[in-house]
Amino acid sequence: MNFELLNNLIKEYVFIVDVLKENVSEEIVNKENKIYLNRETFEKLLSKNMFISLEKKKFFWRNNGWISCDKDPFRFTKVIRIGDKTYRKVVIDLRPYLAIKTAINDW
Repeated sequence: MNFELLNNLIKEYVFIVDVLKENVSEEIVNKENKIYLNRETFEKLLSKNMFISLEKKKFFWRNNGWISCDKDPFRFTKVIRIGDKTYRKVVIDLRPYLAIKTAINDW
C-alpha cells in the first residue's frame, strides 16, 4: 500500500475544503455539512497538485464518500436544488473532513 499517496490525497482534501470554506460565494455554497461548487472549479482545484491523474483523484474522492454523486458511476456531479432552481454541482461532504480534523486535533 502506498501510504505517501494516501497521505497526499487526505492532505489535499483537507486543504481544498479549508480553501472553499474561506471562499464562499455565489459559485461556492456551504450548506448543511456540504459544499456545492461547479465542476470546473473542482477540477481546477484538483489539478493544482498532480501527484496522480485528475480522473484517479475524482474516483478516489467519489469512492471514499468525499463527494456525493448521482448513480451514474462516471459522473462526479449531483443534481441539487437551491431555492427554486435546479443545478448540477459537485457536492463535497464535510463529514469526512470533520472526522479527519477531529482526529488530528485529538493527537
